[in-house]
Amino acid sequence: MKKYILLIALIAFTQLYAQNCAPFYAAKLKHVQIDSLQLTYIDQGKGETIVFIHGLGGNAGHWTNNIDALSKKYRCIAIDLPAYGASSKHWPEKNTSRLDDYADLIIRLAKQLKLKQIVLAGHSMGGQIAMITALKAPTLVSKLILAAPAGFETFTETEKNLLLAYATPQFYFNQNDDAIKAAFAKNFIQVPAAAQALI
Repeated sequence: MKKYILLIALIAFTQLYAQNCAPFYAAKLKHVQIDSLQLTYIDQGKGETIVFIHGLGGNAGHWTNNIDALSKKYRCIAIDLPAYGASSKHWPEKNTSRLDDYADLIIRLAKQLKLKQIVLAGHSMGGQIAMITALKAPTLVSKLILAAPAGFETFTETEKNLLLAYATPQFYFNQNDDAIKAAFAKNFIQVPAAAQALI
């Protein structure tokens, strides 16, 4: 159980650490202005539109392999949420980054790009944002694709206490690249090159 909690903490750390890393984008980036926010996004393909929402610490580039495969049949739009990737780094008028605000932004982006109906694909925090967006705009969102969506986790009291003991800022700052790679090597048989770039 301790190893499981440690793995969760290390994965969370790598996601938080990734926010400070330069994002990689295989596709040409586009930009749209919504109020004082500049949103950066990837837009490839034609057909039914899938909007991809990254998770905590992620960016639009994390969807590259999915977009490469799906853009042959679908229009694929992957956004950098505000404070991530190449989008605006903050929301000055709101000074917040609540999930509801992200959902509202997805709805406004769809309107600005003249999208009548979309499929939302979200990973982790992006999955939670996708669900909130679908609840707020059920006629806009036709389908949800959720990959390990946040918000469903439940923990026993023991798991909660272990997580609280390990998930401290000091613990995260004490982890170096070698420690993170060693933790992944112990828990995964094989890490593909595309995933290795995210570690």
